[in-house]
Amino acid sequence: MSSPPRRAVILAGGKGVRLLPYTVVLPKPLMPIGDCPILEVIVKQLARHHFDHITMAVNHQADIIKAFFGDGQRWGLRVDYSLESQPLSTIAPLSLIPDLPEDFLLLTGDVLTDLNFERFDQSQVAAGRRFTISVSTATPA
Repeated sequence: MSSPPRRAVILAGGKGVRLLPYTVVLPKPLMPIGDCPILEVIVKQLARHHFDHITMAVNHQADIIKAFFGDGQRWGLRVDYSLESQPLSTIAPLSLIPDLPEDFLLLTGDVLTDLNFERFDQSQVAAGRRFTISVSTATPA
């Protein structure tokens, strides 16, 4: 028995003004962490956790993000894009995605976590949750 398709939406359209001047040439989600851009780390995590379709909500420097990720084949999943014609508020890009399923995972393209996306998604869907926010705070050493 195969598992149901898993969909994620990644918000990756911001200008990254706090990282200027670096974000003049590279969008914030493509800033490297070691050998890998932040957004690629997230995509690899989603692929490892059996997500098969990612929609990236893009705006600022969208062409660079699209050129890097293409159709997602390199990671064994489907990547498509929702392009904001003008900057929207944080969650408003969801209104531009016509084929969103009832259950999907929403992420930002510039925050890294070690959350098991698959387990989190499965537990929230199984519990019939309509909306869940995952937050973690670091404990001071």
